[in-house]
Amino acid sequence: MKNLKISIITVSYNAVETIEETILSVLNQSYKNIEYIIIDGGSVDGTVDIIKKYENRISYWISETDNGMYDALVKGLSHVTGDICAYINADDYYQLYAFDIVNEIFQNKEIKWITGINTWYNNKSQITGVILPYKYRANFIMKGIYNGKYLPFI
Repeated sequence: MKNLKISIITVSYNAVETIEETILSVLNQSYKNIEYIIIDGGSVDGTVDIIKKYENRISYWISETDNGMYDALVKGLSHVTGDICAYINADDYYQLYAFDIVNEIFQNKEIKWITGINTWYNNKSQITGVILPYKYRANFIMKGIYNGKYLPFI
């Protein structure tokens, strides 16, 4: 099995309360062929200090004013060099073996896209709720119907 390079992007702004858990959920994966990119929007609450704490393990990071989350995400995408790309919010985290599973799934060349299971956690990182994923229809994706207005976001 080939170890595909997985690129992860986190965008943040004033996320001092949650970003360390997010960073560690990426860096402490059992799967090691990762590229981790963090784009911060010029935080002033200590977020940057936490990012700096791990900068020797982060592939690329920057903190500068941007035009919001999607602008920051585009900046992050411009630095991606991996075979697989994922995005994680600065207040979310990955389970320990997530990337091993992703690598295994993408060994099937017909797989182009996967989504996770929506899971809610409390402030102790305990699971409090789960929504099983929908069966997404390719033609609805192409038409942009999964936009939060007609059908839920993917």
